[in-house]
Formats: sequence, structure tokens, C-alpha cells
Amino acid sequence: MMIRLSIFLICLSVLWCISPPAQAQQFSQGQMISEARSKNRTDARVLFQAWRSLQRQNSQRIQRISLRNRLDSRFDGPGGTWSSTVDMNVSGYASSNSWQNDVTGFRSDGESLPKSNWNTMIDQWRSLLSEQFASIVEDPALPLQLFDQMRPSGNAKEERINGAMHWRIEMVPNRGNVPYQRVTLWVHQEVGYLTRSRAVMADRRSSIEVVTDYKRVRGIDVPVKRRFDGKVQSRRRNRISTRFFDVRGEYTNYSFR
Repeated sequence: MMIRLSIFLICLSVLWCISPPAQAQQFSQGQMISEARSKNRTDARVLFQAWRSLQRQNSQRIQRISLRNRLDSRFDGPGGTWSSTVDMNVSGYASSNSWQNDVTGFRSDGESLPKSNWNTMIDQWRSLLSEQFASIVEDPALPLQLFDQMRPSGNAKEERINGAMHWRIEMVPNRGNVPYQRVTLWVHQEVGYLTRSRAVMADRRSSIEVVTDYKRVRGIDVPVKRRFDGKVQSRRRNRISTRFFDVRGEYTNYSFR
């Protein structure tokens, strides 16, 4: 395990050397290794800080981001089953998770709808997701900002994904007003990329689990596929009804300025 940790941190050090800002130069590879090592554990805090520092460094060279977002949704509830596909052009800034979404297409139960109906159907789609979850599903949510209010909990563990060894890092909220209660990150041991994340939010009546696959573009780990599994309960006339949703997101055509 210690050999893989050393390789992971050495790779991060090499990447920093390619385009090192002042902040990155302050981190010594030897210091990080000595902090991460102990007799029987791997320090998840050091691994997460190394990933986040490199992401922040690379984000400084990028201003505006644009991409295409397709969301295939299925809803099951008391009113029956409904499937839809929403296509959007999305733009925003690397320093913020505030995004502008422009709808470019909408299909309902496989049938393309005229543009004059898009706004009405988008409102219906958001209503079914609930106000609580609509923005979570709709926004691409870059991990650097999304997990900025989280902190590692416990020790990193080794786990194999698609034949490659990863560090599995468990995260919990660092403070209040964060979207998720629990987050798991999988970071590739050799190259230091964020490969996957799983985030969970739940209360007494509603819950959502979000699993995301990432790739690195221009030095930033960005989502390429995401799955949202959730349920929303509502009370009407002393009766509780439950609505389930399954949304698959695909994020393509990234452009950086």
C-alpha cells in the first residue's frame, strides 16, 4: 500500500512541476509522504488535499466552461410512469457552481415536442423532481466546488475499479448547508485522477443517491456520466404518496475559455 501511495504522490508532484504556481510549490513531496504514512493507516486528508490543490491550480487557468448535457429521466408514482429526455447547453465558471442552462430539446415518452411546449414540460419535470432535488439533477456540478465543504473521515482504503487500484476516501460535511450528508471519492492511485464519486442525501421523506464517473479535461476532473436514484414523498389529505425517479446524465462537448 505504501508503494502505491508513494507513486500516487510522485505523479501529483510531476504534474505540479509541469505548471507549478506558488501555492503548489509550497507542497513538498517528502512532506506529504511523511504526513500520509503511519504504522497502520493511510491519511485520507493528505490524499484529498493533494487532489484538491492540483484541481485549484489548474482551474486558475480556466475562466468560462461550456458543455452539452442530456438527462434521460423516468418517474414512477401514483400518477403512473413517465419518461423524458432533456437536452441542454450549459455554461458557467470554474470558480462557481452557478450555471446557465438553455434547453435545446425535449422528448416526452419518446416523442419530440415543439419548442413552444418546452417551458411547460420543464416546469413539470422540475416539479416531479421536487424543489429539493431539481437543481442537483440539472446542474453539472464540478467536484472541486461540490465537495469543497466536505472533509475526509477515517483512513483511505484501497479498492479496484475497472482493473485499476484506487484510493477510496470517505467524506462528511465540514460545516452546515451542504448538499450531501455522505460522499465517497475514488482516486486513481497512479495518475491521481478522480474516477468516481457517490453522494447521498436523505431525510425522513426524501432521498437521493448520485453516482458520477469523471474524466480529466485540461487538468480538471469533470463529470461524463451521472446517475440519480431518488424518491420523494408527499402528504395530501392525510395520505402519503411516494414518487421514485431515475435520471441518467451524459456530459459532452466540453469547451474551456
